[in-house]
Amino acid sequence: MTVNQSNAQSAVIAYLNVSKVQLPKLTKLFTAAGFKFRPAAEVRYADIGIVDLRNHPITEKKARLASRTLRKKSPDISTMFLIDPQMHDVDRATLRKYGEVIVAKRHYDHVIVRMRQLLRLRNFAEETGERIKSLASLGRLSEFPVVATPDTSTRILIIGGPGPIAITVMNAARQCADHCVCVLSSAQAMRALESNDFDCAVLLPMAANNPMQSLARSIYRQPRHAMMATLQIADHVDDLSRYAKKGAKDFMLSANIGADLAPRLKLIMRRARLTRAMREFLVACEGSGVRDVASGAFTSLFMSEHGARLCDRADQTGRSMSLALVELSELSNTNVNKSKAALRKAARLVNRVTRADDFLTRVSANKFVVICPATKAENARNVAARIEGVLANTAFMVRKDGPPRSFGVRSAILERERGATIEETVAALFRNAETAEIVRAPRLQFPQ
Repeated sequence: MTVNQSNAQSAVIAYLNVSKVQLPKLTKLFTAAGFKFRPAAEVRYADIGIVDLRNHPITEKKARLASRTLRKKSPDISTMFLIDPQMHDVDRATLRKYGEVIVAKRHYDHVIVRMRQLLRLRNFAEETGERIKSLASLGRLSEFPVVATPDTSTRILIIGGPGPIAITVMNAARQCADHCVCVLSSAQAMRALESNDFDCAVLLPMAANNPMQSLARSIYRQPRHAMMATLQIADHVDDLSRYAKKGAKDFMLSANIGADLAPRLKLIMRRARLTRAMREFLVACEGSGVRDVASGAFTSLFMSEHGARLCDRADQTGRSMSLALVELSELSNTNVNKSKAALRKAARLVNRVTRADDFLTRVSANKFVVICPATKAENARNVAARIEGVLANTAFMVRKDGPPRSFGVRSAILERERGATIEETVAALFRNAETAEIVRAPRLQFPQ
């Protein structure tokens, strides 16, 4: 398996109150993680704002002023406060009114993870809003599910050994959840996840050599629980970075459980339900001339309407927007009917492996265009590489007694120029595809 990672700078981080001692280290770390780290006064538009309040006295006026300063140039910015581990409970509650509160000291891996989660939530929300606008402005019939969180009872899974922290977590979780389930091992946790749906999983502190550390990553790899929230409890602030490398997405110190756990659980469970509702909307919205019946991808007619809105949004926010072209060519000689049947299966597979917040369009029988908002060309190349890898190694069974059909894949990437229309960008993308090579299957896997 190939892991595609990119260091393309895909988001702008504006900072306030960062000391001269910490600035070189933070700049190096965030640049290596793919972020542009700039002073708030020099940034025209930023995605996330960092306010370093370590070793600073905290007042509500200061927090409000910092949030206002960041939003003056970037109205939809997400604010993140870096604080000391020993900050008082009242001060943390004050900061939570204005943004995300992150404990940090020497390591910042968990801060980078939280940034990526905030960007992911923002991308879902923006694409949901833009797609609702496009569907509502159509002069044709359209259908889409209501973006609403379910009213079912909330369930929390607590994972870890027995002890005082487990009892404290249980008492705090009962304040915001209808059901709490405690398990002691990874096997018990997986059995609980197979039989129940949970809104959040709370992982208790564990030793560095404990194999349960990788449980958070295992949970996200299951499609059924990919949108479930996880919260990792740590005894020491330096352990947060270690848990982040093992797949944890949200973090808290054990010393803050009594004051912060219940409100934090409420927030992350609501965010998880909202993200799940937005994803279901993005997958299910359809209408007359909106989706291709055979593949489930969007039509070129709807792309011209929604793509213009995405281009306008990219110009307003100053973010990048990239497009990927995926072209299929059958490698085996078949008649026309069998070729069409295999192509329909391949087209549906392309639709399944595309991210929900991307916009997949079928522009011809064997050509697909993926619009990736807020994405650099280097990151869009990973999207195309995933589609190539899945299709080039998949054989499609058309008849039970016939041979499997396979496809070669050719892809091209283009980052949209500022001010260009969607038609001009797609035309330039097709010109780039003329020189692209076809990726052929190194092996044939199980038929679909």
